[in-house]
Amino acid sequence: MKRIMVFWLVLLLPVFVFATEYKSDDIKMKFDVTDTFIVLTRDNLDSNPDLSKLNVSKEYMEKTMNTNNIYFDIVKSDLSYEVLIVVPKIEPLFSDLDEATNEELSTLKETITKQTNDKMPIVYKNDYSFIVVDYQDNSGYSNINYYTVIDSRGYNIQLQKKGKITEEEEEELRDIVDSIVFEREIKEENKLFDFKTIVIGAILGAIAGIITYIIGARISKKKKKSK
Repeated sequence: MKRIMVFWLVLLLPVFVFATEYKSDDIKMKFDVTDTFIVLTRDNLDSNPDLSKLNVSKEYMEKTMNTNNIYFDIVKSDLSYEVLIVVPKIEPLFSDLDEATNEELSTLKETITKQTNDKMPIVYKNDYSFIVVDYQDNSGYSNINYYTVIDSRGYNIQLQKKGKITEEEEEELRDIVDSIVFEREIKEENKLFDFKTIVIGAILGAIAGIITYIIGARISKKKKKSK
């Protein structure tokens, strides 16, 4: 009888998913990720056992991150998809996406739609504003990209996956986005809101998806071998 009671008590206990905070002083941001992800940063590549799981070397990841301005590579533990946090190399000429008017955002979304040949982007708001682009790149990867500008710096938080992205995966990406905190600087006045620059920055999310195709291919290859 006691064994049965213990069994039911175990089933009724909540399942705890632990989160770890990651931070970059270089790009003035931090966020939380649950323990269901592998997180590669520019600072944790030395003797990192997760590199062998992903079938990549430290040298390869260092070169990929530095070349493509990737600061975090967040890989689902089952290797089904990854989330990249990228700072586009082209610096915006304005300070914050939050400062855009509804008319300006509408124009921006229409411009992005023409560039990506995909459905109309949306604006997502939590503590910050993001332009959300949902598209497929030339490598056959599905992508969801959250783009924002904080203190004159653009940020792409991009999920990429070979195949269709599920609703659960979309929610996991949104959880990461919602946990993000930017360390704001004192705003300068009279910053120019430049549509061409922000569009280039947003579309760099698509470029990041193509450039990092090799990472995804290696992950897919590793996953097939493990079956």
